[in-house]
Amino acid sequence: MEQDLRELLAQRALPPLKSREEMKEILLREEYGFPPDVPYTAEVRETGEVCSPLVGGAWPYMKMEMTIATEYGSHTVPFTRLACDDGKRRPVVVYIDFDKGAPSSYYPVELVAEWGVNVVSFYYTDATSDDGDFTNGVAPVLLPEGQAAGDACGKLGLWAFCASRMLDYALGLPGVDPSRAGVLGHSRLGKTALLAGMLDERFRYVFSNDAGCCGDAVFRGRGGEQIADIVGAFPGWFCKNFHKYAAAAPADFDQHYLLACIAPRFLHVGAAERDDWSDPISQQLGCLAAGEAWEALGFPGFVGGERRAAVGETIARGRVAFHLRRGEHQLSYHDWEAYIRYLQKEEG
Repeated sequence: MEQDLRELLAQRALPPLKSREEMKEILLREEYGFPPDVPYTAEVRETGEVCSPLVGGAWPYMKMEMTIATEYGSHTVPFTRLACDDGKRRPVVVYIDFDKGAPSSYYPVELVAEWGVNVVSFYYTDATSDDGDFTNGVAPVLLPEGQAAGDACGKLGLWAFCASRMLDYALGLPGVDPSRAGVLGHSRLGKTALLAGMLDERFRYVFSNDAGCCGDAVFRGRGGEQIADIVGAFPGWFCKNFHKYAAAAPADFDQHYLLACIAPRFLHVGAAERDDWSDPISQQLGCLAAGEAWEALGFPGFVGGERRAAVGETIARGRVAFHLRRGEHQLSYHDWEAYIRYLQKEEG
């Protein structure tokens, strides 16, 4: 018998949704921190180098550089551009790369080109290190006082900032359709993609892969990774205000607020059958709880998501989609295909 998740969701007793601005304010103040607020410039340079292996024909795969500068200094972030130059306008995805060295399952470049999607990608630690050090990369350029303030953003916020700067560049490419721009990340970068989607509404599609705790999975009643685990291991990801929730999950918000802030745009959450640390059932419950935000705006939310997804199934009938694939914690070819299919399907 199929499991009805509405009863389980009621047992979790999540706080009710608020207005988008209220939820956004709470999440920035209490969890992720407010993004950098300093004047900046971002200049892009083509290095002239072709990535290996070369995607042939109309799909050049090039190495690029972006220099982000403020009055406090500058930092250059290398990135790659996979963009078709056949005169047609196609979707673009800003991919926050978790596994440097494409092609791989994390970034199957040749397949993405075959599927007809432009991609601008940067390796996240090329922007700033994955730790509590705020003296390297873009961190001192954008946050000259580091995390002196309790609500100053952490590394997730800095990576999200860079994702938006990559979007600035991507939207100017002649082969890009600005109405079909997405952001994709895996694990900690799935959390980053969700944060970028909340902050930057130009991302019409948000793809969150195995984001789990502090990402797409609700806190209440979840298994696997807990706030204490993630704050203890990666305190620099979040604002300092969030550390107090290591003792007990917040009473007045949960992660469905983050997902709901994507409404009325498009959200697709990916989970893996054996990814117990991310807790797939809590990921799906996050989608189910957030779906009300779309419905309140007159759009189909998580249609069909009230029953537990079967392994190998994709639920993508509304503006909130979810898939549960076989396997463990990674970004796979199957995930990429699911996200691109969702991006390319006719909008309802």
